[in-house]
Amino acid sequence: MAEVDSYRDTELTSLFKRLYEDNVLGRVTNEQFCMLPADYNDDQKVLRDAIPAKEARL
Repeated sequence: MAEVDSYRDTELTSLFKRLYEDNVLGRVTNEQFCMLPADYNDDQKVLRDAIPAKEARL
């Protein structure tokens, strides 16, 4: 399970980078850019908090 969370964390980081690049290139409006990462940030925080405990159980 920790591996899945680590993969998802990496995936979210990649999404942030692409979203930022799309915003800089004008493909995503500033409004959209500000709105979308909020959900990703919440998801990533939950994952990063859970990963150490899951790794410890392994």
